[in-house]
Amino acid sequence: MYEDNILVEQALGGDDGAVEQLYFKYVDSVFRYAYVHLGDYHDAEELTQTVFWKSMQGLHKFKRQSSFKTWLFSIAYRAIIDQSRKQKRQRFLKKRLEDLELRMPQRASVDRQVTAKESYDETISLLQQLPEQYRMVLFLRFVEENSIESTAEVMKRSYKSVQALQYRAQKKLMDLARKEAEQDEG
Repeated sequence: MYEDNILVEQALGGDDGAVEQLYFKYVDSVFRYAYVHLGDYHDAEELTQTVFWKSMQGLHKFKRQSSFKTWLFSIAYRAIIDQSRKQKRQRFLKKRLEDLELRMPQRASVDRQVTAKESYDETISLLQQLPEQYRMVLFLRFVEENSIESTAEVMKRSYKSVQALQYRAQKKLMDLARKEAEQDEG
């Protein structure tokens, strides 16, 4: 994005206001990304801060061959992989998303809010059952609305590999949803 490139240039020039703008523009997205993969609010907060610290320390390495957002998510992706390797066992999404504020319209009825929360919780529960790579591709593509190209760059995969991974992830998610629906009926 053109605006991000200007902010990056200003940040490189020592403008703390530009650094702050970049931070506030992407902090929620990076936090959600970390939370979905780590499943712990405090771990996600810590990782988010680490990602921004690393990005500002390495800002001079940003080549602008991709968007700042893609570059930032590449850092987040590697940080999550590093943290996952350090943990003795993975703890993805064990807590309910009560810690994470749902961004629902203020005028939504209580019934709609409850239904949306239940649907959201069910989706997260299904995502929790997927392998990490599946969760990552689905998050980047559909929550962050990244293109396949950007997702491939973040995940350090080819375009075709991301397409195939996304297809398998969606199929697996649908299979899990069908299986859960069958269990609810039976």
